[in-house]
Amino acid sequence: KSVKPTAAMYTACISAYGGSRRYNSVPKVMELFEEVKKLYEETGEKDFQPDGMLYGAVLGAISKAKSKDDSTLRQALQLLDTMETSHDVGEIENGPNRYAYTNLLHAISQ
Repeated sequence: KSVKPTAAMYTACISAYGGSRRYNSVPKVMELFEEVKKLYEETGEKDFQPDGMLYGAVLGAISKAKSKDDSTLRQALQLLDTMETSHDVGEIENGPNRYAYTNLLHAISQ
């Protein structure tokens, strides 16, 4: 019996991958994030809908990455902007919280 992936499963994977603090973790994290977004766009299933937890996990992974360049920081800023917009238009229930902003500041400060 197969297990159907969900946004929550992607969030857990992204959190785990980000927690590994691998040198090149950001591209893999972004690949997983884009994959779940694509699944939601293609199917429209609520199980794949990105939520505040998913966005927060991606921002957390970026903040913990050992290697960050300008493009990675731009991705983090764009992600936060997308999260705010998605919340404002009702696509996600929870917008950025203090953890999202803290992770962004942590990423920028390193």
